[in-house]
Amino acid sequence: MEKLPRHLPALDTVRGVAILMVFLYHAMGASWGFFTLGWSGWWPDFDVPRSYLALLPLTFGKYGVAVFFVVSGFCIHLSHARSSQPGWRRFFYRRFFRIYPPYALALVFFAVAWPWTWLDFTRPEDQVQWALHALALHNLLNWTFLGINPSFWSIAVEVQLYA
Repeated sequence: MEKLPRHLPALDTVRGVAILMVFLYHAMGASWGFFTLGWSGWWPDFDVPRSYLALLPLTFGKYGVAVFFVVSGFCIHLSHARSSQPGWRRFFYRRFFRIYPPYALALVFFAVAWPWTWLDFTRPEDQVQWALHALALHNLLNWTFLGINPSFWSIAVEVQLYA
């Protein structure tokens, strides 16, 4: 049986395309104020600017997140399977210290230093917001999902996938 190479450049390309898809999807939403076509009864409402219609295929960029998660999950598993130090305990230890400390620093920064997201820790809602973010469970409630920093939802999903 032929041994696979340690690095699979094609997967980097797929991940790069997925990232670009997500970026362009968000750019579409920021540019026009909406991410996808609305509905008129049972049919999509094409009563939008022609410039939006010309770029309509970019709205499929929302699927780039799923592609990125699948490819990244495969790469992480492949790395673990090829590791010279097998075992789930070691795997979780390495992943935790790769992800959580930078996340914790960013969480503190956006919760207490960034002026638009300061939390008032005397309010019960802000205490719950902080606790759920610290535990990476904030994506489980609608009102905490995009709190503190909207991009943190993906960290919670990643931590939960590992668990």
